[in-house]
Amino acid sequence: MTPKQRIAAAVAGGMAALFVLALLIAALVGDDGDDELVADATTTTASSVVEETTTSTGVEEPTTTTAAPTSTTALATTTTAARPVLNGQGAVLRTPASPIRRTIRQGGGCTQFATPGWTAECVGIRSDWYLVIESKAAAGGATARRAYTYRQETGETWIAAAEARDDDGSRFTEIRFRGEDIGGDAAQEAIFGFRRTGSTRMLAVDVVQFPGNVVVHRESPDGSARVSPGQLDLWEAAGTQYDHLTVRFVDNAWRIVASTKVNKSAVPPSHF
Repeated sequence: MTPKQRIAAAVAGGMAALFVLALLIAALVGDDGDDELVADATTTTASSVVEETTTSTGVEEPTTTTAAPTSTTALATTTTAARPVLNGQGAVLRTPASPIRRTIRQGGGCTQFATPGWTAECVGIRSDWYLVIESKAAAGGATARRAYTYRQETGETWIAAAEARDDDGSRFTEIRFRGEDIGGDAAQEAIFGFRRTGSTRMLAVDVVQFPGNVVVHRESPDGSARVSPGQLDLWEAAGTQYDHLTVRFVDNAWRIVASTKVNKSAVPPSHF
């Protein structure tokens, strides 16, 4: 090979080396550019997510997980005691074994209801319903007593719907009656109080609805009873104190709706 040929070959080799080097450099530059594009794309996406989140709330708030509170204190429970129901079982007043009729003329007064030889007192609960108590002296200084409810049968004829008898004065020391709307239905009930003989001074109370249906009967030791619109109040000896019972017609029944302990000094005079 001549010197010129050697020079030409060297130049050609150098040119080829330069070309290869250029290709390597281009390849390297191309890879860096792609990385930058990928990085830019990732940055843009992340920025968009953050921007959208921030825009939706106005302020980026941290996520907080709060455990449900645990209470060691039980919830308070209100227990309402059952309200005892009263009825007419054991009533003093009963349906007469045989009919008892009276002829009552207008203006004749209570004397027309009295059995001959007896003295009567009465009260009209309504125009066709009268309460009557009659009495007379009995043997040994006792007083015989009877209690009735009379309803008008026809015209001047009245018939006894309920009665209680103590013909020798051995059952009761006193009988009283009173009319009052204790049921709260705008119709008066007849309330009878029978003070039984004996050391306990037992007060038997019968609440009667027209014409002679006993709906409440209560025996109260050393009892006191008072009536007022919508309720009956009873006081009964219970040890060294008294039970004050409030009776009303609620939930379609006569019930003791309240019971409290009181001292004897708080017991009022009885209506019966």
